[in-house]
Amino acid sequence: MRAGLIPPQAGFLRTLARLLLARHGEDLFRVTVLLPTRRAVQFLRYYLHQESGGRILFPPRLLTLADLVAELAVALEPRPLAPAAERAWHLFRILRGRPGFEKVTPDFARFLPWGLRFVEVLEEFEKEGVDYRGLLYPPEDLPPEGRQFLTELSEIGGRYREALKAAGLDSPAGRLRRVAEGLSRVWNPSGPVYLAGFAALSGSERRLFSGLLAAGAEALFEADPLEIPDFMAEAFRDLKLSPELLARVRRRLPEMEILSAADVHQECQEAAARLPSRVRTPDEVLVLLPVAAHLLPLLYALPEGLAVNITLGYPVRKSLPATFLLLLFELLENRLEDRYPTSLYLALLKHPYTRGIFPDSGLLFEVEAALRRRGSPYVGLAEAEEVARGAAPLRDFHREVLLAFEGVETPRAFSAAVWRVLERVLAPQKKALSEAKENPEILARHFLYTLEAEILPVFEEASFSEEPLGLSALFRMFRELLSSARAPFEGEPLEGIQVMGLLESRLLSFREVLVLDANEGALPSPEEIHPLLPEGVRRALGLPPRARQEALERYYFRRLVLASRKLNLFYLSVADSSPRLPPKVRSRYVEALIWERERAAGRVFSPEDSPVRSLPLRLSAPERVGALPKGEAETREIERLLSGEVSATFLETYLDCPARFYFRYLLRLSPPERIRDYDPAALGTAIHQALEDYFRPYLGRTYHPSKDNDFERLWALFLRALEDEGLTLRLGPERRFFLERTARFRLRQYLSRLEELPPFRILALEEKVSRKHPVLGLTFQGKLDRVDEYETGVVILDYKTGGSVRSLSATRLRELLTEEVPFSPDLEGLSRLRERLPDLQLLLYLFLWEEAQEAAYVHLAEGRKEFLLKPLFGGPPFGNTERALGPEEARRLREEVFPRLLSQLVEHLQKAPAFFIPETPPGCRWCDYLYACPGYRKV
Repeated sequence: MRAGLIPPQAGFLRTLARLLLARHGEDLFRVTVLLPTRRAVQFLRYYLHQESGGRILFPPRLLTLADLVAELAVALEPRPLAPAAERAWHLFRILRGRPGFEKVTPDFARFLPWGLRFVEVLEEFEKEGVDYRGLLYPPEDLPPEGRQFLTELSEIGGRYREALKAAGLDSPAGRLRRVAEGLSRVWNPSGPVYLAGFAALSGSERRLFSGLLAAGAEALFEADPLEIPDFMAEAFRDLKLSPELLARVRRRLPEMEILSAADVHQECQEAAARLPSRVRTPDEVLVLLPVAAHLLPLLYALPEGLAVNITLGYPVRKSLPATFLLLLFELLENRLEDRYPTSLYLALLKHPYTRGIFPDSGLLFEVEAALRRRGSPYVGLAEAEEVARGAAPLRDFHREVLLAFEGVETPRAFSAAVWRVLERVLAPQKKALSEAKENPEILARHFLYTLEAEILPVFEEASFSEEPLGLSALFRMFRELLSSARAPFEGEPLEGIQVMGLLESRLLSFREVLVLDANEGALPSPEEIHPLLPEGVRRALGLPPRARQEALERYYFRRLVLASRKLNLFYLSVADSSPRLPPKVRSRYVEALIWERERAAGRVFSPEDSPVRSLPLRLSAPERVGALPKGEAETREIERLLSGEVSATFLETYLDCPARFYFRYLLRLSPPERIRDYDPAALGTAIHQALEDYFRPYLGRTYHPSKDNDFERLWALFLRALEDEGLTLRLGPERRFFLERTARFRLRQYLSRLEELPPFRILALEEKVSRKHPVLGLTFQGKLDRVDEYETGVVILDYKTGGSVRSLSATRLRELLTEEVPFSPDLEGLSRLRERLPDLQLLLYLFLWEEAQEAAYVHLAEGRKEFLLKPLFGGPPFGNTERALGPEEARRLREEVFPRLLSQLVEHLQKAPAFFIPETPPGCRWCDYLYACPGYRKV
């Protein structure tokens, strides 16, 4: 039996249109043409009109294979197609309680991901027309449930088929197999039939085609006679076809340019720049999008007013209504009784759809600001309403949206609740959605169509719609169904730039083709390894190998290239930001085209004549900013600040980074409030308060660690302080457990360290002191956590509850006594001061309390007891080693060196011409003003 063969260069659909007109003329209406895609149907209709010269003709009957199968299946036995989730439900009822499936069948929602995979396996058998059969020894590396399923596949498959029939339902592959087996009973065409443009055929399709051909149909294939792929040759053999060339053309490759881009936006912009300003015919220009998610960047890059025709499936989970629902479900899933995670609650309030239903946008800002000030990680609805002063719009939002799912247990009730919520939040969007001119509104409309046509009918009409599954299970089911849903861009009418995926481009020919994302992993698409059907299992079950899918994609791409006259290929050539992902490399299809061009030229291309070139990066390096300017206003403000009491934090901020000092003290910018389980500063306050309360009874008295240590009293005071700071309510149970365990260890360790010290008299607790500098005339102040008096002298203690503690060694401190560094009010001078003043706080405290001989940090975050106390000089009572500074050295450092360094620091603050930005600012990545700082790019 003969079969027609049309080379891609001839234009399959245009050649087919000519052939039909030449053969049938006025009797064209008697002809039936079966095509693989609806897009091919539309283009063939267009070419028939073009090739007929505008004559009025009754067109042939144009059908996709899916349309024909649906029509004949109804004639055989009218059974509606069941969604995949409905079929999974019937499979769930078969497997529930069956030995080996207990872990995946506690409820339907948990079974659904497994059920969808199991259904895919059963559909493979129906599609290939293979009888169900189990494996005696499934591979050990499969999941236990998968091994059990494959072992019992024959029985499960039979019961599954019977269950669908008993319910009056059908599946796509089951319907195809049934039509192929019963074709002779329902197929009686009244005119010529053409099977046009099919490529790889499944087992059931081959059986169906064999019946159609036996009834007189004619098959037409698209392929270069010198490049017939294996799967097509296999179809010729199985169907006993002898291909005959119907059109002779000159073999050629299109004019080609291969362009390397740095990112998606660059390739989209460059592709848009190559598009004509006006498109006259639908087969003029195609933009091929192997990655559907890059549709929006492409649309935003296209010139305004350019007609675009889209034919691909776009993931609707990226639409605004979908993101709103997913965010709402996440908020409801993570609530604790009647309290909701504050961060998720605020994210929902800031969603564009939420903002649209509040007439007063300032209300949401006030609520956010108030909740951030409170800092609690969880919020009750009554609290939020109280913050909003009982505003009716917020109460209505809570009642109509957040509480809409109260009491919802069944899929049907869930569907009704989803519609109520969407009607509420979409009400302000009705006009924009009805006109749908902008991309977000167009995508939102497609999501709503998919929701109404594909997702919610599963909840409303399936056999399990009245089953009490529970809200969490319904949320999981919704996400599972949404993850595979695609916006049905149908591409009508035929006009403008065509934007398609590779599968949608089958049989179509374009003068110019622009291919985006021509990278491995996109072209061809990533190979999906079915977790239950690896290659070895497929062969053992009599199913075809998955490798045929890649061969099919290669064929589709090859025929599209040969059918075009000009080809622009864009690929990304940058490494991925994640080290776990491989770098971007161009597709093997692109490499094959380059090799073919080189083979035709008889040489390897040099960089000068290669068709590959890199798109120029039009980037300008940011101008290096080393300082923020200081003017008269800033100088006056500094003098005003210095006229008051100056603290160690004030000076340390300038010493670390003058830019941070500028933002904090001159501009008085407040860092953004953060929502977290607890504020480290609040925890530090609680510890300080507990230690103050613990030692308060001994103020002015001697404390004997060996007999006065009372950990239980200290611990009780800490728990009370924790409650006073509000941390007991804000901490979750897990976080509170670990925090209390850590704090208990640290406090017990501190009391244990005190037992190694001699008795001491407590002179001051949390006392604020100040002193005027004898030379500068400025007043310095500080709040001392504790001042103790030992027999060897007075010691100032400063509690540290987090972070690291900077200090200098005794050797470096001795060097400060001999070094005399000249002062300079520039960045270098500031760096020298920073090297010499790492412990400004303790030195300033010693300056403030003249009678003190030593100062020490109590580093409560230190895990080792021997490093818990960090003295400045290292002498008594903490140790008297050879490395410690002697009394005279310590005196000179306190009374001579430090006041001089302090004077130089203040002078630098006053006389520096700008607020310098250090090359490597300490703690820069954690700075509250990081993104406001012009030096951020240097980090």
